Amino acid sequence: MARLLIVDPRERTRLALRAALERVGHSVEDVASVAEARDRLGTGAVELVVCDIQLAGEPDLAVICQMGAGLPDADLIIVGFEEAAETDKVLAIGGYGQLRMPFRPNEVVLQVNSALGRRDLELARWALTEELEPHPNELEVDVLSRTSATHEAPDQSQKAEARSPLAEFETVQRLVAALTLRTGETRGHLERTSRCTAALAAAAGVRDWTYDEVRAAAMLHDVGKIGIPESTLLKPGPLDDEERSVVRLHCELGARIIGQSGSGVMALAATVALSHHERWDGKGYPRGLAGGSIPFEGRILHIVDAFDAMTSPSVYHAAVSPDQAMRVIQAERASKFDPELVDLFAAEIDGMLAIRDQYAEPDPGRGVRVILVSDRRLFADALGRALMAAQGIVVVGTPASLGDADVLLAAREADVVIVDADLTDIRTSPHVCRQVLTSHPRTTVLLLAARDDDGILRAAFDAGCAGVVLRDRAFDDLPAAVLAANRGEPVVSRSRFQALLNRGPSETRGGLTQRETAVLGLMAEGLSNDIIAARLFVSLNTARNHVQRILTKLSAHSKLEAVVEATRRGLLPRD
Repeated sequence: MARLLIVDPRERTRLALRAALERVGHSVEDVASVAEARDRLGTGAVELVVCDIQLAGEPDLAVICQMGAGLPDADLIIVGFEEAAETDKVLAIGGYGQLRMPFRPNEVVLQVNSALGRRDLELARWALTEELEPHPNELEVDVLSRTSATHEAPDQSQKAEARSPLAEFETVQRLVAALTLRTGETRGHLERTSRCTAALAAAAGVRDWTYDEVRAAAMLHDVGKIGIPESTLLKPGPLDDEERSVVRLHCELGARIIGQSGSGVMALAATVALSHHERWDGKGYPRGLAGGSIPFEGRILHIVDAFDAMTSPSVYHAAVSPDQAMRVIQAERASKFDPELVDLFAAEIDGMLAIRDQYAEPDPGRGVRVILVSDRRLFADALGRALMAAQGIVVVGTPASLGDADVLLAAREADVVIVDADLTDIRTSPHVCRQVLTSHPRTTVLLLAARDDDGILRAAFDAGCAGVVLRDRAFDDLPAAVLAANRGEPVVSRSRFQALLNRGPSETRGGLTQRETAVLGLMAEGLSNDIIAARLFVSLNTARNHVQRILTKLSAHSKLEAVVEATRRGLLPRD
């Protein structure tokens, strides 16, 4: 999450903006004047300023311009446009986005997250579509020339001037958030590889960089995967030659994404991203470097990354034991890996295993695993971060298509899949939800719709969806809807519940026991499992088992679908 500054003379507006942005995890400060803003901007890093165009001072645009000139690494969002003609002028001086008064909280969140993600995402898209020339550019010449032949410490005063550690570390966190959301890369893998890389660098006597600087840079080694299609990244089984060539682009893409800053931790990160798949024998990629010409940091991470990849399950292979992984690495000593670093890694293996155990993948039971399917990329990223900020929810991917979602579901289990109705014609979206449920029957599906429509709601429930959430209410309503859907609760207001029941002819009875019929009646009241257990004087596990048997007998995916189906079959009375 980002550090934001709100500049507005109206306290009520500042409080509304702050509440909306803090709700999704941003760190927010607010001031009432340009003078206060200047003082605040001089004390530390701010990534985005939300300011009012009607700030005191004449002319107003000159005030905005003065602030923009002092924020080379931040974006401006302007609040309160009165005339469309002013938009071009503000954008020309570095402003980004606009919020017309009055604004809604969702609009604030979308504008802010769009501004924060704009540069990273545009760089990734540009790098993916730009033809990659074989000759090195200035960035590549710079990062490829940085090797570990010597590790003499530079002048510390010059080093301090060249870096802004806090700002760089916050940039790293933003890119890591984008990487985990867009590629399915796990935080555990990034923590393990980055910490092991930093530990191995320290053991090798690297003194140019601190442990934390190496760790931060190493977390971005695969950031270029943001620009690789998820259908390729998460394809079960082996890749063909064309797919492998696409995946290999991630090294150069990562260096391009990171390399715009050109200094400090980010320069080190660009080196690692570009070189961590080079081989000691010169048969690696993207440049075919060999031996000591490979940057030292890249050589370290290559070993660490290979070890973690082999000892962790993936869509490509099952995990092997640490001993088996070490045998593979030893066998490729002096061919794939730096031989001296292989020996050092083997000597430090106890510390590496301790890091591996400390940062093992979290228990999936600690959170509801969610996949958000939407081709509105900035919207999906913003909504994904909002969901991650909610307690008990883990977003495992934000694929842009149903095809990519299917690949991701095959690779990673998900409890709830949220489907943006605009991926298809709104009338066929419930059918799409049914397709997801047919392929993945243990998954709950929520539909994200643009408008409130009884026909869509009924069709969605008939298809097995747990509910429909309006897109313009998503930031407010979706976290609670996800948790409710995962519990098997209907995601629909009580006022509309009865309308779903009074439809269709009765069918044959479902063969429920007397106790299951009693449980079904309580489900029809919209009661949760713990309340059902209390009403029937049974344990919570017993109540859950009754509910699950009812769902199975009625071929339902949720409590609401079970109640609707039971009403159709005449197992419940029609009021």
